[in-house]
Amino acid sequence: MKKLLYYSILFAVCLSACKKDGIVNYPIETSFTDPNVPLATYKTALTASADGWKMVLTPGKSGLYGGYIKFETTGDSKYVLDNTTAAASTPAASNYTLNIYKTNPSISFSKGSAFAAFALSSALGIDTSFTFKSAKGDTIQLSGNLQGSNLTLIKATKQESDDYLAGKMVTPINTASTINLFRLYYKRFTMGGKNYDLSLNTKTKTVTFNYSNNSVFARFATDYYYNSNGGITLKQAFTDGSNTISSLNALTIDVPNNKATFITGTTTIAVGNFAAPLIADPTAARRFYLNTAISTSWLSYTGFTVDGVTDAYKLSTIPNFNYLLFYPSYQPTYDRLGFMANSALAAYGPAIQTGFSTDGRIGFTYFGAFGTPPAAYATVVNATRDKMIDVLGFYVVQTGPNTYDWVSARDGRSWISFEQ
Repeated sequence: MKKLLYYSILFAVCLSACKKDGIVNYPIETSFTDPNVPLATYKTALTASADGWKMVLTPGKSGLYGGYIKFETTGDSKYVLDNTTAAASTPAASNYTLNIYKTNPSISFSKGSAFAAFALSSALGIDTSFTFKSAKGDTIQLSGNLQGSNLTLIKATKQESDDYLAGKMVTPINTASTINLFRLYYKRFTMGGKNYDLSLNTKTKTVTFNYSNNSVFARFATDYYYNSNGGITLKQAFTDGSNTISSLNALTIDVPNNKATFITGTTTIAVGNFAAPLIADPTAARRFYLNTAISTSWLSYTGFTVDGVTDAYKLSTIPNFNYLLFYPSYQPTYDRLGFMANSALAAYGPAIQTGFSTDGRIGFTYFGAFGTPPAAYATVVNATRDKMIDVLGFYVVQTGPNTYDWVSARDGRSWISFEQ
């Protein structure tokens, strides 16, 4: 009986793969008592889509990846994924096998394959073996067998297949990386009569919208992945009243003129550049300072960006420089701004005291020095110190689960990114 049910379900899945219209639900048997159930019909379900599948990979620990995969009847597959520009531009080959895992049909990517190598190296909890869970219209859901990751397959069109295999996912990856090169920090757009500050953290692949909700600060953040439409797709759609954003497609960024555009739905949105926040996050500064969930200190690998120039004060010229370290409560009466070089805390840099304003800013006063930096890069150290102790302080913007930017409250032309 179960074998008959299995064939019936998968035959229905195969038929649905030939349709692009309509959503049909097929309940899936959760357990198969016969370990020798043939998997030919399941394999047909995967290979029936002549144009392959868009895929969304959600690791068990954190992150989100998007891409495309095409399964062949020979047990071969080719895929592109947005984990790197190289992986997004050049299809990689991975063998796969179909098997039974705990009496359920599963697919496994072979050891030594490109997919398995990526899964193991990422350390994010990505499985190489997935159990078939459900089919709904053009979508197949699979669940990782060991690490809790999830794989979603969505039937691709011929155009999408061609675009992914041609490496067009690289375009939005490269484009998005330039949005933080604007002269001023804040990127703002208007939609449906409402204003929003947009933040793209391309390292964590997090998109954030900060806005006013009846004069109260509101924040929405979600992971995203890159698509073949020249943009990004949000893991969770953003909704504010009648405004809904599920993707930022056809993303264009004009760095010289500090502006950008994207399309959401059928609406083209213009993004401008501003020196001050639309509305400040009143608690971000204290959240940053008190957040010790991962570490007691915060790291910045590039120091201050000024007028869109990364590492404006040339921290990278310090021999064997690793990162800039902000250490809250280094001692009971002061914090430390440390310069890590050659994997050791350098014997120089300022001690500072931290204060918070009622409008959400964080500020610092100079408390003393841990030593004198070598003359060859004293200018680098002193410029960083002087920017830190600007009397107007910084607005703090949360850009990811454990990432924050400090933005100069003086003119919005300087900022620094910290992570744990």
